[in-house]
Amino acid sequence: MATTVQNIIDWVDRKYPNQETDANMIDDLNVIYRELFNEIQYLTDSYIIYEGLTISGQITYSLPTRSKIYGIQKMLISEDTTANVTTSTVWNEANYAGLSSDLGSGYYYGRVAEDTFALVYNGGAPTTSNLVIKIFYYKIPETLSAVTDELDLDDRYANLLRYRLVNSIASQGANPDTEIADYYEVKYQEEMERCIGDLNNRFNNAPNEDTQVKEWF
Repeated sequence: MATTVQNIIDWVDRKYPNQETDANMIDDLNVIYRELFNEIQYLTDSYIIYEGLTISGQITYSLPTRSKIYGIQKMLISEDTTANVTTSTVWNEANYAGLSSDLGSGYYYGRVAEDTFALVYNGGAPTTSNLVIKIFYYKIPETLSAVTDELDLDDRYANLLRYRLVNSIASQGANPDTEIADYYEVKYQEEMERCIGDLNNRFNNAPNEDTQVKEWF
């Protein structure tokens, strides 16, 4: 059964009775949740692969669901219109344009709005339809808004959220409870080390310098 926001709040209230409202704790939890969600994806290299198609003369395209331009790790454009997982199609990598106005030759992509991106080929719009746009990206978590919301995170990481939320609450106000805050900071770091060890064991049966899960930082 998935962990809910209420599960987290109930645990925190039991371990550290406090005067925070559920609404305030959800606000704090969202910050913690987003950070942890992104780091777990990074540590496990758990990216999503989306495929779309070019339209001749069109520059602007929709981003995949639950994605941001900064979450894109790689964008590839097929050399021809027959691309699929069973062919050896040549893929051209699109470079991130950023603030550059000199796009040169080849493919570039950049942010247009919150949910759209621009794809440029040789300084203009793509000239061929039905080329495959393959996007490798880390998804963003849904914003938590109610105590009934379920976390899109494996239950084995729930303690990280619990410890960090207690640490956050105890650190706030005019008279922070530094003893409790420090205690749960240590608990959080110990749990993170345990999680990284677990990830290494599950994803790399024989970890070595090249295959170990990325370091937490």
